[in-house]
Formats: sequence, structure tokens, C-alpha cells
Amino acid sequence: MKIEWVDGYEIKSVAANGEIVISANREGLLSLAKHLTALADEDPELGIEGTQIDLLIQRADRITNILEMKYSHSEYTINKTLSRELRRKVSDFRMVTGTKDGIHVTLVTPYGLKWNEYAGEIQSQVTGEDLFHK
Repeated sequence: MKIEWVDGYEIKSVAANGEIVISANREGLLSLAKHLTALADEDPELGIEGTQIDLLIQRADRITNILEMKYSHSEYTINKTLSRELRRKVSDFRMVTGTKDGIHVTLVTPYGLKWNEYAGEIQSQVTGEDLFHK
């Protein structure tokens, strides 16, 4: 299953003053809606369980970051269940979109990642310090 972009789509994102604003024309919104709907749908024949992705960043260098956002009062610990869920999100995203891009899972959490046997699922992290330190 491959999702196509609607002809004429325009999507822009701007980061300023601690906010990220995403804007799109009608075609861009329709394209995003198709992608998100396909990711949310289950398709047992294809092995897709339905997936929630917090944020995607498709970069010009053909890397797609799947951002996983978690709140914690200290370093965030990836457990076996979340590790399995992150692998499934990557698999579902590849299946639904047909992308050949590299996919990096990025954790966004206030205090960063606590290293353990499951932390290898995360290719990069963004902390509160990264977001709010001037």
C-alpha cells in the first residue's frame, strides 16, 4: 500500500519562540490526512495493527524522523513493551508509505534517555534543554 501526495500540495513548518507551526494548503491537508488515516487503520492481512505517530519529519536528505514524545520527571526508560511498539511503528510506516528513506526514531522528553538494553531503538533524542535553552 502506497500513499500518494495530492497534486499541488504545500506544507510548511516554522519553529520560532518555542513553538512549531505547521501550515498547509487544501491539498497539503488532504495529503496529511490520507497518511495519518492509513497509519491509524488496521490491516491484518498486511500485518498492520494501527499506529499512532506523534510527529514525523521528512528531511531533504531522505531521512524520516519518527518522533516519540514522552513526559517523565527524570531520564526516560524504554522498556520491552515500548521497544516492541517502536519497531512496529517503523514497520507500519514503511508498509503504509512504501518509503525507501532511512528511518530514525527520535525521543523527545524533558530529561533525556536512560541507557538500558532497549535504548538502542532510539537513534536521537531531544531534551527540554535542547528545546528551551538559549
